[in-house]
Parts: sequence; C-alpha cells; structure tokens
Amino acid sequence: METQTAQLSLEDISLIVNVLSVCSKRGAFSPEEFTVLGALFTKLVSFLPQQEAESDETQEEETAEAVNSGETNTIAVDFTSAKA
Repeated sequence: METQTAQLSLEDISLIVNVLSVCSKRGAFSPEEFTVLGALFTKLVSFLPQQEAESDETQEEETAEAVNSGETNTIAVDFTSAKA
C-alpha cells in the first residue's frame, strides 16, 4: 500500500482561518480553548502573506525565464466578427 502525502494549499489554509473566525464569533469554543486557537489563528494569518509573496516571486521568475528563453504563449483573437 502506497503512503499518500497530505497537501494543503494556500486556499485551504485561508479557509481554515475563515472557519476559525466564524466559529469564534458564533461561540463554538470554550474560554479554555481561546489561547490555543488564538495562537493557531495568529500563526496561520502570518503564514499566508509570506507564502503568497513567495508564490508571487516564483511566478514572476518563471515568467521572466519563459520570456528570456523565447517560450511565450500567444492567443489569437479574431476581432473581425465583433459587432460595433
């Protein structure tokens, strides 16, 4: 049997942050849990912008490499059939 690695995307982590926020507003947590959940929430909220910034940098680097190597994608658009 193969072991599968669990993966979380930035969207998954953002969803977790939103769920924690909604649940806390609705009183789903007891006061004893606030410290632990608050720490987790803070970690996730600070983690997201860092990862998004790294993701943006990676995308920019990949785009620059593709342009420099001549690997570009083009889209053909036919404007002749557009009605004015």
